[in-house]
Amino acid sequence: MTELNKHSFLVELGTEELPPSDLKDISNGFKEGLVLALHKANIAYESIEAFATPRRIAVYLQGLNSVADSQLIEKRGPAKSACFNEDGSLSKAAQGWLNANNLDFSQVSFLETDKGAWLYYSFEQPGASAQELLPLAVEEALAAIPVAKGMRWGSHEFSFIRPVHTFTMLLDDQVLDGQAFGIKSDRKVFGHRFLGTKELCLNHADEYETRLLNEGMVIASFTKRRQSILEQVKKLATQNNGFVNLEDDLVDEITSLVEYPNVLIANFEKEFLKVPKEALIHTMEGDQRYFPLFADSKFSKLLPHFIFVSNVNPQDPSLIIAGNEKVIRPRLSDAKFFYEQDLKRPLEDLLPRLKMVVFQNQLGTVYDKTLRLEKLSSVLAQKLGGNVELVMRAARLAKCDLMTNMVFEFTDTQGIMGMYYAQEFGENPEVAKALFEQYLPRFSGDELPSTLTGSILSLADKLDTLVGIFGINQPPKGAKDPFALRRAAISILRILIENGFNLHLGDLVQAAIEIYGDKLTVAPEKLKADILSFVNGRVRSLYEEQGYTVDEIQAVQNLEIDNPYDFYLRLKAVHEFKDNFACADLVAANKRVNNFLSKSANASEQKIDEALFETNEEINLYQDLLVLEERCLPLYRSQEYFLLLSELASVREDINTFFDNVVVNAENEDIRANRYALLNKLHLLFSLVADISALNY
Repeated sequence: MTELNKHSFLVELGTEELPPSDLKDISNGFKEGLVLALHKANIAYESIEAFATPRRIAVYLQGLNSVADSQLIEKRGPAKSACFNEDGSLSKAAQGWLNANNLDFSQVSFLETDKGAWLYYSFEQPGASAQELLPLAVEEALAAIPVAKGMRWGSHEFSFIRPVHTFTMLLDDQVLDGQAFGIKSDRKVFGHRFLGTKELCLNHADEYETRLLNEGMVIASFTKRRQSILEQVKKLATQNNGFVNLEDDLVDEITSLVEYPNVLIANFEKEFLKVPKEALIHTMEGDQRYFPLFADSKFSKLLPHFIFVSNVNPQDPSLIIAGNEKVIRPRLSDAKFFYEQDLKRPLEDLLPRLKMVVFQNQLGTVYDKTLRLEKLSSVLAQKLGGNVELVMRAARLAKCDLMTNMVFEFTDTQGIMGMYYAQEFGENPEVAKALFEQYLPRFSGDELPSTLTGSILSLADKLDTLVGIFGINQPPKGAKDPFALRRAAISILRILIENGFNLHLGDLVQAAIEIYGDKLTVAPEKLKADILSFVNGRVRSLYEEQGYTVDEIQAVQNLEIDNPYDFYLRLKAVHEFKDNFACADLVAANKRVNNFLSKSANASEQKIDEALFETNEEINLYQDLLVLEERCLPLYRSQEYFLLLSELASVREDINTFFDNVVVNAENEDIRANRYALLNKLHLLFSLVADISALNY
């Protein structure tokens, strides 16, 4: 290959402040779009790096080839058999193909393949220059940036997520011709809005990051800026004997808000610490993008301080600190006021006000939902041995905090504030905790309720929503899932499985349907079947994430088990047994059994007649099955499925011997039917755990 000159290339789009929640996606989309466009253009490079700040997205390439790689162009024409007339002259098909490609017959050959010979032509097409291809690749990459909702500015017809002010394309020290959003490419890039040089003219692509930092006071790298914030926050927290919960989403959002981070600490009055910490945290993190300072590494107790990230760096930061303290004080005062007002009346006094809040037009109010939760929670408590009185009390208070001042103002604190208010009003501790735990798990991997009352209330709440929304024929469609029914289904499965609740989901759904009464428009049997199918559809993704294979999951799903915990025990047993040396033999035998039984319509109705046995193999297998039945049924009842599979494995040799020496489809009709009945008995024992034939080997 010809040695090519290597170059650096920079492209930057300078904009108004980009939405912080979208910055990473926009930057990654630009980079990935450019990678794809360069691959299409056949331009090789050694490294690529994306840059992103609130006012720019950029991509920098090193080791870029000066020209695109050459390409072998191949063209295949008609089959050789269709290329010639009887007199040996070229056929119309061959001549037409040659003319269409501006070729002479002397330039082509025949390509021999295993399917015959074909008229063939190939040539090496030289690559175009990077200087020519890069503007086109950038244009393609910009068009591919994911923009949920674009905006227009000036009199332009085009749109982008924010107005664009500068556009730079530098190949080494050369400005490439091209434009984006009506702006012609040049060397100009903006520095920090308040610090350093406001406008820089780059002499070379390699200067970009260094000059922006040293002269423009901009840390262009999102990763480096984020790391700077983390280091400064940790150092400041340690100096003040505190701890900070550095959640990725919050750190990313703050990184997307500043170009030159300066981390500072500020204070608030200790009197605000009387307010439940979650409300204060929500105010600091959610509203102001501050880092609350905690007294311990478990983040259980707040200190009267917060850490914030400024985009300016004055010699005397006192005014900035005072300004942020002034901003946060009214918000904390509001939280304190709301909390004190809410403590003036017990939660239960707010219950009638839930009649004014619509849960869903066809399903009634949140008050109606509360009444259903009381009934359904009672049913679940009786099934699980819970304290019915506590569970019904928790259900009665479950939604009352929605009518408090605090939750009305800080919606993310629902459940949390209910728990605090219940504690203040002397409710049973388990009832109080259940008011928070009813919403668990809130997201993938989140904790489960730690109390039985909380688990029951959470199950009841999610079952009621699932049955209600399906019951008025509004299941999730595509990406639309306004009532988060997919998450509810996963949550129900997790609570039942991880707590070892031996309950049939069909029974729970039926109980919820009956409590709804005539509010539902879908027929009960269809509704129940639809919901079980929907939840079952979540099972595969749930277990695939945990490392179970598709065939293992399918083997259990084929039995249509509607007890999620029992399903898990079977799946775990199948997964562990799959490594057993005898498993492959059992799978093969089970497939042969299923194959025979598929040809017999009445094998399950036929009784085994020992008098019709003609061979020792039949007798031995029958005796094995009698012993297995005696051993396996107790294991089945106690859900010891791995031991049950091990028992089945103990007779694999007699099963193999039977198939090797016995003709199942005997000529005598009675003997044939008796052998089918024997196989059906074997099949029933196999099916006590799973459809073993579904396993792959």
